[in-house]
Amino acid sequence: YRMGAAFLRRRKLVDRARTVMQELMEKTGETANLGVAEDDCVVFVSQVETHQAIRAFFRPGTRSSFHASGIGKAVLAHLEPERVGAILRRAGLERFTEKTLSDISALARDLVTIKLRGWSVDDEERHP
Repeated sequence: YRMGAAFLRRRKLVDRARTVMQELMEKTGETANLGVAEDDCVVFVSQVETHQAIRAFFRPGTRSSFHASGIGKAVLAHLEPERVGAILRRAGLERFTEKTLSDISALARDLVTIKLRGWSVDDEERHP
C-alpha cells in the first residue's frame, strides 16, 4: 500500500510540473528535469527533452548525487541547512571530476547562488 500511495503522489507531482517543465525547456532550449530527494540522493522522476542535437537524458528512476548534479544542487538549495548538513554527512562529497564541488564551503556558496538565481547547472561535475 505504501508503495502505491508513493507512486500516486509522485504521479500527481509529475502531472502538475509538466507544463512548467515544458515552458522552461522552451525558454532555455535545455532539457528540464524533475527530481525528488530520496535517502542520500536525488531521483529523476520526469524529463522534458530539448530539441537540441546534444542533450542529457536521464531515465525516470535514475539516482544521482546531490552535490554533483544540477538537479541535486537545486533540491539542496531549498532544503533547511540542518537537513543539507545531515544529507552531506551521510552521502559524502565524492569527487567525480575535476569540477566536482567536493569542498563543503564551495558547495555552500554555490547553493546560496542557486537559491538566489532560481536555477542550477551541472558544469561537468558528474561527467566530463
